[in-house]
Amino acid sequence: MAGTPGQPIEGMQTVNIKSAGAVAYDDKVIIYAQPATQLPWCVKQYKGLTSEPTLASSNPSFAKLSKSQRQKNALTVWAKVDEAYAQLLKMFPAGQIPPGILSANAIADFTNMDEVVLTKSVETNGFSSRMENPLQRRASLPCV
Repeated sequence: MAGTPGQPIEGMQTVNIKSAGAVAYDDKVIIYAQPATQLPWCVKQYKGLTSEPTLASSNPSFAKLSKSQRQKNALTVWAKVDEAYAQLLKMFPAGQIPPGILSANAIADFTNMDEVVLTKSVETNGFSSRMENPLQRRASLPCV
């Protein structure tokens, strides 16, 4: 409901989501890109139409996640936490950052967390969620 239909890319239907990126989909996959200008490259990677490096091949942290494991996951999200947190803080006027965000940062220390990987997988007893900092494998936090 928040999106508007876009032009198809390589035979995939697309939806533009104002100020939030874009989506391409077919009967097997949904691809979300932020910024929306990244979507054509993502679709070409998915379809095997480009030989440019991917996140999995060009980022040492993400490359540590095996392809077979990523394919078993229902969802794998990799984020540059420190950069995302800095962008989030810019959304609020000085001195008006919501207390919940400040409390979460006091626990997780987002400013000093380079990357995080969130995986959601289907297990025999239901869904499983897991969050890891790939650079510090010592700590693996279950998601609630």
